Amino acid sequence: MEGAQHEQQQGGHEDDPEKQTVESPMIYVASLSDYNAGRLHGRWIDAARGPEHVAEQTEQMLADSAEDGAEEVAIHDYIHFGAWSPGEYESIHVVCRVAEGSETHGPAFSAWVFSLDDPAGDGALDDERFEEAYRGHWGSMEAYAEELVEELGHPELTELSESWLGRYLRLDVAMLARDLALDLQVVEATDGGVYVFDVE
Repeated sequence: MEGAQHEQQQGGHEDDPEKQTVESPMIYVASLSDYNAGRLHGRWIDAARGPEHVAEQTEQMLADSAEDGAEEVAIHDYIHFGAWSPGEYESIHVVCRVAEGSETHGPAFSAWVFSLDDPAGDGALDDERFEEAYRGHWGSMEAYAEELVEELGHPELTELSESWLGRYLRLDVAMLARDLALDLQVVEATDGGVYVFDVE
């Protein structure tokens, strides 16, 4: 929502010095009663602190509402969620799990959730499942294809490339990258490059 003021200091948890450099995923939870009355009333909440914290902060925000019986809320803004974006009525459990995973694994976790068809219905968004699917971050799919070829290698291809025919051989990296992308989940990173995941 435009005009929403950031009422809480950005950054990591205040009680954890090691997290101070991490930009915590945050949501702006707004009172719909106030919004429908033409008034902006809500609160920025650190989603990485879990559903109970979000519920507590939401209840306090509603208690401070100028509208009698204010109880309905919606997510009207968010920051630091990377590739994945919470919907207006997104499950708080999903929002918090993405936020927690992002603080643990960085923006790759958010990119992985974005690659899923239905994060809320795809089972647990746990660390083990993410780690099994995550192949890494590369500057491009072409860079990933080149590294994969180097890792896999092939004795006959290596021998041929080192022969007098080697200077005539050219690997079509662009085509290989396109073909690999058909069997993988590829998500563009917000700061450049791509995240690559196995298809579950």
